[in-house]
Amino acid sequence: MGKSLDLKETQRMNENSMESSHSEKQDENMSGKPEQDQVTSDETIGHSGAHMKRQKKDTTEPLDKTNEEVRVVVLGMAGVGKTSTITTLLGNDNKTERSQSPINKTRRPGINLVLIDSPGIKEETEVNDSISQSLSYAAPGPHVIMIVIRVGQVTTENVKIIDRIHACLHKSRKHTMILFSGKDGLENKGIEEYIKENPEIENLVKLYGKRFHALNNKDVNDQTQVNQLLEKISAIPQEMQYNIGKETCWKMCHFIIFPHILFYLYIRVTPVFL
Repeated sequence: MGKSLDLKETQRMNENSMESSHSEKQDENMSGKPEQDQVTSDETIGHSGAHMKRQKKDTTEPLDKTNEEVRVVVLGMAGVGKTSTITTLLGNDNKTERSQSPINKTRRPGINLVLIDSPGIKEETEVNDSISQSLSYAAPGPHVIMIVIRVGQVTTENVKIIDRIHACLHKSRKHTMILFSGKDGLENKGIEEYIKENPEIENLVKLYGKRFHALNNKDVNDQTQVNQLLEKISAIPQEMQYNIGKETCWKMCHFIIFPHILFYLYIRVTPVFL
């Protein structure tokens, strides 16, 4: 009987000890761990926030990668404003010092623009070298060729050089445009009026499908003129793709569809005459 009581007493003491231990653990969890849990929660929130930022970044970067790269070769005589034109197109990206490389890249809405500067042409004999050198940086090939002409500097010698450039471009003329720099020199005159007053320039503009634009390089903050130029640049490759599509469609009709139609008619009509 005494042993039974001792066993019961011992069992009761063990239970009390276990309850006390469990209670202490609860108190420890209530007092010590909430702070640790809060830190963990904060770290989780911070990690989640960083992850959300990364997710946001990850969703924007591919949009830039999906933009088409348009390579633009900028040609022209020395001192006509090729470099200042590139500087204007670079916009905010020009805050950093430009490298010595003739290749300059900038991101614009819907377009990754690659601007390729060329050596300034001083004599007619330098045209071929200038074009060849600039085209080598535009591999596998330029989408747009931009000939820069400064307003008010159209001389007989300049026209000869421009004609030489035109002769060297061959098939590239279809995606070539004229850029008139120094628009501020027109004062109150419009660029269209200026072109009409210069028959040589008017003929040149006609040769390039009337693709031209005037730019005031001194007013770098005027984004309207820049956006208009970017639209014209973007339109040239799109037009080329459209023309290629039409040409491909015609070739398909000429070499594939038409022969099948003729063969079908031959099969259907021939028995009638037999």
